[in-house]
Amino acid sequence: MSADQVTASGIFRVGDVLGQARRIFAGDLLFFLGLPVLIYAAVTAVFMASAIMPRVAGGNQGLAWISFALAVIVDLALYTIGQAAVLIGGFQRLRGEPLRVGAALRRSLARALPLAVLAVLWSLVLTICVLVATFVLPLLIFQAGTGMLLAYALVPIALAPAAMVFVVWVAVVPACVIEGRGPIASMSRSFDLTRGSRWKIFGIALLAGLLLLAGSLVDRIVDPVSETLATVLAPAWLVIVLAFWNCTIITTYHDLRVAREGVDAGQLAAVFD
Repeated sequence: MSADQVTASGIFRVGDVLGQARRIFAGDLLFFLGLPVLIYAAVTAVFMASAIMPRVAGGNQGLAWISFALAVIVDLALYTIGQAAVLIGGFQRLRGEPLRVGAALRRSLARALPLAVLAVLWSLVLTICVLVATFVLPLLIFQAGTGMLLAYALVPIALAPAAMVFVVWVAVVPACVIEGRGPIASMSRSFDLTRGSRWKIFGIALLAGLLLLAGSLVDRIVDPVSETLATVLAPAWLVIVLAFWNCTIITTYHDLRVAREGVDAGQLAAVFD
């Protein structure tokens, strides 16, 4: 039985999402690992340039903040456009077609502006939620007369809004690049698509978080033995986990639409023909 036949029953299954993501990922490792490496290299280069620019201008602090802000915006745009290209490649594979890297890149670049705006809006809301949970709320609780230990013990509960934002907007990039929606419309679309499946999506995201945590633990174990090996392992593991997470976003969006709307991979990706 195909994945489309299973999810067309109206049931969104975590096992289907992870199984399809694994098959897509393993089938085109060079693409799903290589493109993120190029993106992260570009992101690093932008941040390095933003750090050098104020020094060239004589240490101007105003310029330093401006260059940093611009670097953040550019890097968010680069990451989101790259993620869109990975997503399109994933849909090509879901249809059983050869991976066409050029077509994936062209399509993602054609949606560059809405993707960049979407990345800034999504990140801004998520950052505000995290800052309120980790700094503002603990400070308010502490000033109310409770201990700092109790204040920070409540942080996991306070992070619930950030987790909710992450889950309900997990399909914003697919909605933007596949359906051609604008930034706000993509957020609304993802909110609607994830309705009824958010705990399952949270479980998938939690698994990715645990994989990242496992990588950091391995790094701590290896570091005393070999700093060089630890330096190589940490970014390599990060790239692998994030690349697989991108594949799960692809299959999550696909299975949500199949389960809720009864469409298949061919109908979803027909926009690229």
